[in-house]
Amino acid sequence: MKPIARAALTAILFALALAASAGTASAQNQFFKKPVTEERFDFLFMSVSSQKQFMRGITIMYYDRGHGTQIEYVDGRGHTWLWYPGNPVVLPGDYKVLPSGLRYEQKVKAGSQTTVKQGVTTHICYRYGSNTFNPVTITRGGDFDCAPAPLLMADVIETAKGDIFGLAGRKAVPFKLSRRKSSFERLLQKCDDCR
Repeated sequence: MKPIARAALTAILFALALAASAGTASAQNQFFKKPVTEERFDFLFMSVSSQKQFMRGITIMYYDRGHGTQIEYVDGRGHTWLWYPGNPVVLPGDYKVLPSGLRYEQKVKAGSQTTVKQGVTTHICYRYGSNTFNPVTITRGGDFDCAPAPLLMADVIETAKGDIFGLAGRKAVPFKLSRRKSSFERLLQKCDDCR
């Protein structure tokens, strides 16, 4: 169905790890064990308003081992269209960005120095039709499924302004999407009626 389901499972495992490590080290609230760069931090840990701005009229390519490559167009008004590996149709859905209340602590590397930044992350929530099915989590759609934004944003491979594959205007996908890691350039070369 979407990286959200994988991220939801990751969020559950993250919560279990937090519970297990309660009272040990300050790293208990870290999303990523290794320090991230300042630029990567700013991308992963956006505020609600920055995340909404980012998700305005953009095509996003995600990749994770569970689902493979997924392409999504978000219109900035709460609607999304997902091109999922192997699916013959584009999945229309809804999304929302919310404050989560989930506090984080993340090591950030700037040059030779590593600092720790703290804050509250956002959640990205997706909902697809009740007739949809997620083969990775073995769940049906119909309800909003939310996950911490940094877990979803970590799977972003590429972005482009606009609906470069015309997903919002399609019922059928441009062609059968492989699970293998790809790029917009490779996919656009295979698409006769995109852009």
